[in-house]
Amino acid sequence: MIRDGLPAAAAAARVGYESPSQFSREFKRFFGRPPGEEVREMKASRRCCRRPRRRAWQ
Repeated sequence: MIRDGLPAAAAAARVGYESPSQFSREFKRFFGRPPGEEVREMKASRRCCRRPRRRAWQ
């Protein structure tokens, strides 16, 4: 979600969930917090990585 800038609903669809709310419930059960809170925490603590830049000559 962070690297691709996806909202939880789009991430849910990408991994095969038909229901964004079901994805959020299961995410919270597995990780202990809802997806939006996890994203905010990761951004605040800078634990997330940015996509590497592509070099012009590659």
